[in-house]
Amino acid sequence: MAATLQPKRVPMQVLVLSMSRTGTVSLFTALNMLGYKTLHGTVYNEQDEKHARWERAIDAKYYGIGEKFSLAQWDDLLSEYSAVTVSLLKHVVHVIATNATIRTCRVTCSLKNSWLCTPTPKSS
Repeated sequence: MAATLQPKRVPMQVLVLSMSRTGTVSLFTALNMLGYKTLHGTVYNEQDEKHARWERAIDAKYYGIGEKFSLAQWDDLLSEYSAVTVSLLKHVVHVIATNATIRTCRVTCSLKNSWLCTPTPKSS
């Protein structure tokens, strides 16, 4: 039995268009302090069901495993958030921020070094 998809309940107000390791956790924290319910990858690490759906979306997009997410599925995944700080936003471009778009960047060399020093969870 397929789950019922929820329409977007909260308008998207802020999009943070950034790769990881460019200050997204700091922006996530600041946006939450300002009252925005903000999505960051760390949120999905704490919510098993949504994390599993996010993984399915990535598997379909990048590895051809399963069906690619429809606009309704993306809306459902993002339905409760008013701000997002994830690097896959190009795949959910139909979500339009009504207030702000933030883009962060970082010098490539220091970004690469930061990625190399960041522990990643092991795949099961």
